[in-house]
Amino acid sequence: MMRKFGLLLGLVLAAAPASAAEYIFSYVASVGTISGRMTGTLQPDANTLLLTAITMPRRNGLPGPDVTVVGSFRQLATFAPIPPSVTLDGSLMDFVACAPGSSCNEGFTFTYEGVIHTPARFYAGGFYGALLDGEVYNRANWSIAPLNAGAVPEPASWGLMIIGFGCVGALSRRRRHQAIVAPV
Repeated sequence: MMRKFGLLLGLVLAAAPASAAEYIFSYVASVGTISGRMTGTLQPDANTLLLTAITMPRRNGLPGPDVTVVGSFRQLATFAPIPPSVTLDGSLMDFVACAPGSSCNEGFTFTYEGVIHTPARFYAGGFYGALLDGEVYNRANWSIAPLNAGAVPEPASWGLMIIGFGCVGALSRRRRHQAIVAPV
């Protein structure tokens, strides 16, 4: 019985996905405020977000064309397999987001300091502004906050709670059975 329980617990813990999180972001540039939602996986340092999507992009509050995260600027510059990422404190900004089919003439980019540019730069094109030469990235102009979707546990958490309740029930049943069988 305990062996089966240990195997089941191991499977649930191994299947627990990394925490996908959604954030609201904004950056104030000379061309206006670029904002929207970012989705990604928050890393164990609780600061680095590996980007998977940018949705609802806006400039100065007006909806803009959809953009997709093309990749990391470091990856495009060095051909190394580096995922696009940002930090919640704004110390690292490294992604390219372009409107599909636009050859990246429509979208925005944050470059990583030290690859090609020192200091880091912000670029925008098309609807998002005409900053094709870029401007120096200003960390003080970056803002990001978690999008609170409510207190609904993830599937892995539900699994662990169910297993925990099952263990408590099994132990109480076993103790009750032992108390009945034990000699007086």
